[in-house]
Amino acid sequence: MGKNVLASSHFLLRCCAETVRSRKKYSQRLHKGFAARHQVAPDPAVSGGYFAILLGDPSRFGLLVIRRRFHADARINPHTHLARTYTVLEGEWALGFGKRFDLAPLRRFPAVTIYRLPPGVPHFQVTGPHGAVVQIETYGPTRRISSSTIMRVGKRLRD
Repeated sequence: MGKNVLASSHFLLRCCAETVRSRKKYSQRLHKGFAARHQVAPDPAVSGGYFAILLGDPSRFGLLVIRRRFHADARINPHTHLARTYTVLEGEWALGFGKRFDLAPLRRFPAVTIYRLPPGVPHFQVTGPHGAVVQIETYGPTRRISSSTIMRVGKRLRD
């Protein structure tokens, strides 16, 4: 019986490792395809960052999907908004909770991680030493992206 348990454990570990490797490859292919199809604009919330609107309009009601590229060790100050689902596609992204920026209680999310943030929760964000690419699914309208930026990016994406 001990050999069967050991063999089963070894098989499960191999399957988990294969799943992680295939997800990383999928993430890399997904990001390369994204760059070819969508115009990327400077991110108004993070100096040196970039974003693209994949679906929806941040100034209107409805489903909104945004992909953001953060530079290494980027920080976004505490804020709140509607519920959001974050998918870390590349790098490491960390989330802290509260109205004060504090690096001690951060929850770290490596690539191929999904996190659902409830609405109205004060939080802040930090990236790892290599930056991060994060996809955000939420509902518009959102006040985190100004209307002038939406106009500029929307025009670029439609052209």
